Amino acid sequence: MHIRYIIGRAEEPQPPRVLASGKLSTAKGQDTTRRLYREACQRMDQPVSPELDAHLGTRDLRAWTYRLDTWAAPGDIGQALLEAAQVGRAMRRATAHGAVPPRNAWGCDRCPWSVHCENDASASDLGAWFGVVPGRPATEIRRKAGRGSYALRRDQPGAVVSPSEMRAWHTCERKWFLEYAQRLAPSEHRGFGPMVRGTVVHAGCQAGLEAERAGGMIGPAVHMGIADAIAEAADSFALNDDESRQAVLDLEGPAVDCSLRMIGEALVAEGSAGRMEVLEVEQRRIVRAPRSNTWITGQPDAIVRHPETGRLCVVEFKTSGSKDLERVAEGYRRNPAAHFYGALITAGQVPAEEKRR
Repeated sequence: MHIRYIIGRAEEPQPPRVLASGKLSTAKGQDTTRRLYREACQRMDQPVSPELDAHLGTRDLRAWTYRLDTWAAPGDIGQALLEAAQVGRAMRRATAHGAVPPRNAWGCDRCPWSVHCENDASASDLGAWFGVVPGRPATEIRRKAGRGSYALRRDQPGAVVSPSEMRAWHTCERKWFLEYAQRLAPSEHRGFGPMVRGTVVHAGCQAGLEAERAGGMIGPAVHMGIADAIAEAADSFALNDDESRQAVLDLEGPAVDCSLRMIGEALVAEGSAGRMEVLEVEQRRIVRAPRSNTWITGQPDAIVRHPETGRLCVVEFKTSGSKDLERVAEGYRRNPAAHFYGALITAGQVPAEEKRR
């Protein structure tokens, strides 16, 4: 299964630096683009530095958007399903008879629950934990069965798992227990940051691909999707300080540019003059792990098809603040989630219906 990661950076390129002498800097460490540099040279009537021009041209290929094409082999997909079944059984055993799984003390420095666990290491009194709110409710998923359907047991640990849930389990069983078995979340102020930026850009990509699939215009759809996401973020991300709210509003331009670049990379059909055909956008799928009662669920950002070979491809959008997106992309090359996406597409099914409980 072909997996395509698109890494984007939703930040405004900086204009080329102007030295005290009035000349444009030729330093290669500038966070600018070849286009901005050429425009500045023309505006200031200065010659273009061939060396800097070539450097910026190369840098543009990985500093703003980067495409990584990888492959989920059948053997890896099969092994991932077997391991998912084992994880599902482990989740059920860990919570049997009301037990609370142990914490991974080596991961506490990166965990939002670290303070809570320090004050109550055994998690014996969750009801008294301060600053804890109900988390995101589980989505009811119905499996097709003949002419009807039935709901999968999402209230039973390990019955229906997602790639992100398995990542939480392997990171810390206690973290998984709190967030997925108990459906809790730490209530904390969240200012403007990577999560807000990623949510807004993702909304633009989703809206643009939906328009492409429907035969509409991508540009206006991206603008509308991002505008809606920014309005929602400003109201619902606990951005109650003026600085954070303004940062979200200022994100619109860079987010639109980033989304358009990412969509363009997603639709590249290598070896063809055409572009990828968009088949699905944010469509949930489910697949049953072999010889188990565990179902895997997931929502790939998009599924596209090559116009000539007919080969399917799963597209995943990621955002980063790094200036070297190629290095960021390499971190996804062995992402286990790709194997589950492969299973969901090759052997899975679309649920009968779904709704928030």
